[in-house]
Amino acid sequence: IPGDVFITGTGISNLLGLSVLIEINGIDGLHITNTSITNLNGLGGLTQLTALYIVDNTLLTSISDLGTISSAASVTIENNDALLNLNGLDAFPSLTQVIIWNNASLISLQGLSNVLIGHLGVYYNESLTSFSGLAPLTILNGGLTIFHNPQLQDISQLSSLTISGSIDISQNTLLSSIAALNNILS
Repeated sequence: IPGDVFITGTGISNLLGLSVLIEINGIDGLHITNTSITNLNGLGGLTQLTALYIVDNTLLTSISDLGTISSAASVTIENNDALLNLNGLDAFPSLTQVIIWNNASLISLQGLSNVLIGHLGVYYNESLTSFSGLAPLTILNGGLTIFHNPQLQDISQLSSLTISGSIDISQNTLLSSIAALNNILS
């Protein structure tokens, strides 16, 4: 599809009708917003995508059915209250930006470990206690923002991080050590 695809509405309970899609090349890419889906079954055939927005899908528990996507610019995963991890994002070999915002049940960043990322932002994920599942993440030509994750206690998985951009780690009230960043800051 040369344009964008917007899937919106609580009456939508599955994405099987999208199983014929291979490419979505619009500037805004694919938006899946405010649906009743529990997984991304139906997107396994996608190989190219400019951007992916998965927002306000309160029943979504898994994003593991993304297939093998060779090209994409950015991914935003926001306000998906039942989502536990990011398994499936490893379908992308590289991303310019990944934003993980306010996913109430997210306990792991598993799924990002082999993805080259320009900028990673992790914001307001109230159940996230560590960055388990993330190593060996490499962030190139971008930055890292870890903001207001109230249960976050451990970022030791970032010890092998390579970064050429800014770092902002703030308002993570239980995080007591950033020793994992010694290699980056030295």
